[in-house]
Amino acid sequence: MQPLRRAFTLIELLVVIAIIGVLVALLLPAVQSAREAARRMQCVNNLKQVGLAMHGYHDVHNVLPPGARQCCYGTWYQFVLPHMEQGALYQSFNMNSGALGLSYSHANNHTFMAIRLTVFTCPSDIPNSPTITAGVPMANHNYAANYGNTVYGQHLFQGVEFQGATFGNIQPDTARPLLGCIGFAQIVDGLSNTLLVSEIVQGQGNDLRGRIAGYADGGAFTAWNTPNARLPDIMPAGTCNPAPGNALNPPCSTQNATSTTNNPRYLASRSRHPGGVNSLLGDGSVRFNKNSVALQVWRSLSSTKGGEIFEYN
Repeated sequence: MQPLRRAFTLIELLVVIAIIGVLVALLLPAVQSAREAARRMQCVNNLKQVGLAMHGYHDVHNVLPPGARQCCYGTWYQFVLPHMEQGALYQSFNMNSGALGLSYSHANNHTFMAIRLTVFTCPSDIPNSPTITAGVPMANHNYAANYGNTVYGQHLFQGVEFQGATFGNIQPDTARPLLGCIGFAQIVDGLSNTLLVSEIVQGQGNDLRGRIAGYADGGAFTAWNTPNARLPDIMPAGTCNPAPGNALNPPCSTQNATSTTNNPRYLASRSRHPGGVNSLLGDGSVRFNKNSVALQVWRSLSSTKGGEIFEYN
């Protein structure tokens, strides 16, 4: 006679299933946290490579690269490419014919603008290639140049004096003054206390925030607002698409610039990392700046000659 084999009762089976469900619920946040930690580390490594390219450019030219050439004729992005083993890509962008060359949206630059480089893309964000001229997709990216403590016009704004920036325009137009290129010796606040580059999120849909290749307003940030501020970015009309048009985009409103002393537009540094943004400093180090950083400290980090005294933790 064979011994009886005892099977699970229905209640015991349900208990086992419930325990497994609880364990899975406990493990999922840990898995997600580990994945985000890995993505954030990749973002840090990307910024360190950008920092090496910035220093490589400085070693050759004794200045940092230009922030931009007017609105649409090349930015710092193009100028660092030869120092990231992307010399052929740099040569493919048409910026040298005529007084200014061809804008980034010209048909001759469509191939260049469609290329996404992972070194300029934070894996925590959502890669996007909005379509503009002739329906050609043009990739947005995640790292923006520091245009100082006020606004893109780099002037007195709402009573706050502009205190210098690491990047600016080298060919002025009606909305952007001439700042030119500066060298490390001109960063009198110290390289370890001055921002070079910080994160921005890629605009989704037909939103040009993150259009760092070619478009001045899409490839720069200012420290007027703290990281991931709930206050809106200020952009030219037709260049941003905030909620409810696209719920994934940060807040944004639009305003025109009327002169080099009245350009009130700016982007805040933003990321999809919980709690803050990664930022590249002048000494090549990368720091995680929390959303809770004091506004005055954040603005002090963005200036080159403010002479501020602060503790940066």
